[in-house]
Amino acid sequence: MNTEYPYGAIENLNPQEKCSVFKKIAENFQKGVINYLKSLPSEKAEVIKQFWISVVFILKRQRM
Repeated sequence: MNTEYPYGAIENLNPQEKCSVFKKIAENFQKGVINYLKSLPSEKAEVIKQFWISVVFILKRQRM
């Protein structure tokens, strides 16, 4: 996946809103492949479910 994430633009969003942005990016990235697969006859390919994964964590660095 070669997509730039808009980290600066989402900095002040709450966690649910940030996840929504990441989910939309994943859906847009998958769109071409999913549309192609859906255009095939069902005996060749069937899209059962799409998944998106967002690995997010927030940390606070402590001075040592």
